[in-house]
Amino acid sequence: MKRCFIIILLLAWLAGPNAVTANEATATASILQQDQGRNYGIMVGDLIHHRFVIRVKAPFKLIQSSLPQAGELTYWLELRDVSVSTKESDDQTLYLIDLKYQTFYAPLDVRTLNIPAITLDFSAGDERYQLRLPDWDFTMSPIKEITPSGVGNENNVAAFMKAAIAPSNFSLNELNQRITMLIVAIILILMMLLWLHGLLPKLGQSPFSEAAKQIRRRQRGGLNTNDDYLACLQAVHQAINRRAETSVFADQLDDFLILFPQFRGLRQQLREFFEQSRAAFFLDKQPAESVIQDCLNLSRQMAAADKVSAVK
Repeated sequence: MKRCFIIILLLAWLAGPNAVTANEATATASILQQDQGRNYGIMVGDLIHHRFVIRVKAPFKLIQSSLPQAGELTYWLELRDVSVSTKESDDQTLYLIDLKYQTFYAPLDVRTLNIPAITLDFSAGDERYQLRLPDWDFTMSPIKEITPSGVGNENNVAAFMKAAIAPSNFSLNELNQRITMLIVAIILILMMLLWLHGLLPKLGQSPFSEAAKQIRRRQRGGLNTNDDYLACLQAVHQAINRRAETSVFADQLDDFLILFPQFRGLRQQLREFFEQSRAAFFLDKQPAESVIQDCLNLSRQMAAADKVSAVK
């Protein structure tokens, strides 16, 4: 609002002394500039802005109560907002009055309407002065035409209304395919991450295959220490226990072979294994250097027997 006020004052100053008549020069209050916008083509609901720059000689001041109050003026016209800005000097005061109207009149044809004049009061002690802001005529246009372009048609409804726009059908096949591919890709990525972190169950893999992998890692280390021997024996024990889903001791070997007949051909090797294990864990005997290879061979043989059983 300040910027607008300064621009209007500048325009008034550029107009020079010729823009002010002799009566305005001697008047106590006069309108220096007014802007009421276009007065044609206005439709229902449009906002109308009126701006006035008024010069008032000192010591006269505007009586605020003489300003119009925002609200309904008529059944079709409402004053939405009233704002006033001032700039004072030693010998005069400039007022920028901004009025915002809204029209709710819905004409059936082009009509001329009028916004009434406004009288402002100014005072200096007991002295009074009045200034009239002029009324304003404008024309309003209808939203709907009265004489339709289709006059003469038998169907009067078609003359006023355009044909309804048929709804468009869009195929979602391509979108569904993209969503399906995205879901499959996400599932594969998640499964790969789980597999890399060892969180996926190794379906169909014999526990003896895992034991063979552990023993080979020990064998590749090449140290062949007592800890390596014990670790290899322990790996085979754990594989047997996982297959039986319980702890299996030497005296339970026959029961184990009854439950898992695929290992009956390895009865002798299993007996020798349990003897090696008993000597190492309970009798504190140093295992033979061949224990790692023996455990590896036994794990491989039992893994092969387990796979044959699974196929059958």
